[in-house]
Amino acid sequence: MNDDKLILLATLGLPGSGKTHFSRLFADAHDMVHLNSDKIRHEMFDNPQYTDDESEQVFERMYKTVHDALAKNKSIIFDSNAILKTYRDDLREIADKYSAQYCLLWFAADEAYALEGIQKRRDIQEQELKQHHVTLDEDVAKKLITNINKKIEKPQNEPYIKLDATKDYDELAQFVEQKLVSTTLKAIIFDWHGVLDMARLRYVIDKLAVATNINGQEIRDKIADLTFPWNTGRISLNDFWEEVGRRFNLQKEQTDQFRNMIMSVKHNDDLWTWLPELKKQYKLAILSNSDMNKTEFIHDNEDLAIFDEVRFSSDSGHDKSQDEFFMELAQALNVQPSEALFVDDTTSHIEKAKTLGFQTCLFHDIADLQKCLQ
Repeated sequence: MNDDKLILLATLGLPGSGKTHFSRLFADAHDMVHLNSDKIRHEMFDNPQYTDDESEQVFERMYKTVHDALAKNKSIIFDSNAILKTYRDDLREIADKYSAQYCLLWFAADEAYALEGIQKRRDIQEQELKQHHVTLDEDVAKKLITNINKKIEKPQNEPYIKLDATKDYDELAQFVEQKLVSTTLKAIIFDWHGVLDMARLRYVIDKLAVATNINGQEIRDKIADLTFPWNTGRISLNDFWEEVGRRFNLQKEQTDQFRNMIMSVKHNDDLWTWLPELKKQYKLAILSNSDMNKTEFIHDNEDLAIFDEVRFSSDSGHDKSQDEFFMELAQALNVQPSEALFVDDTTSHIEKAKTLGFQTCLFHDIADLQKCLQ
């Protein structure tokens, strides 16, 4: 973990799961500000009642402290139970304002373990530490834990690290340090066909295999010499399918049918719906092999404004077999390859990106991307 990097950490977990214990030690170890809601509440109120109005005042002060710390280039741990995603989204927006890395630390524990943690608070002797913790009798603690457990909105589509709260501090700290390094991500680069658009050549080849009774891989091998000039605009869509028809003895009606399959767009709706949320945290780009006719069709019919950069092979003259195609995009995004996640549905393209230092995600459906980002 690079202590020079500006970081905002939030915490999530049941009372008694060890959030504050970890936050205090981790902040000390990495020269971070430890912002604890219970301590601030006791500083503001002689006899805290934990009312909504009281909590609003506490969080107003905490948010101001976050702004002040990040403005002074000081990393911070926001040690308050961020059970609702709206709280976490607010913190992410603050982090974005100061170009800080944001991450949620989720302390996963069952209710029995959390209750044991609360009961241990009675043994705290140091007055300073007591200000970080609220002591409760057993019945009240049980009700509180159960109530919060029902209200917790589990992390989804946001940067977080899930921690086993039963582990000791040293093991958790090492895990968090490693994850914070590996989760440094500034950009997501999407393939078009098979990721953003489900109308892809692979689907057409499968149909062609049925029509010709030839294995799909054999078809790919027989047209391999055509794909680069087609993808990079050296031959037209009509020329490509005319040659395919000649090689496989297809009727013109058949080649027209296959060509028209390519000349359409079928949105991956789940992914397109998610893009605005991803845009809040990452630069977004497209890097895709596409013939000049399909590329023109996309430019004419699709709204690509959400993407910071769009690179199709027929526009650039390069395709995914070439280093330049990847590296020129990274340069345009102003990111290092290690700071970008390349999302593609083809293994050979994923392997190419890996050799250039990109983070990668082999895509079949949106669950794969969610897993990669976690």
